[in-house]
Amino acid sequence: MEYLETYGNTCEYFYLSAKKFSKSTLELDEIGLFDLTEMKVIKNPAYLFPDPDFRAHLMKTIKNNVTSSWMCGRPISEDALEFY
Repeated sequence: MEYLETYGNTCEYFYLSAKKFSKSTLELDEIGLFDLTEMKVIKNPAYLFPDPDFRAHLMKTIKNNVTSSWMCGRPISEDALEFY
């Protein structure tokens, strides 16, 4: 939850990926869960309502300073498929 508290205001959705989840994790509304064993979403997250100005500044900073080929500019599921 510390990660979500730190970066949550820049995310629209947050997913946690693992092979197994604790019962307490399943009860967290804010995060979605992706099962790595079955390779599917097992719980959808709540919308996090990011701060638009802060998120725009963060994305601009990332785009101007990160040159990695694995990073996608719009980190949504349709874009992620090209990296598999």
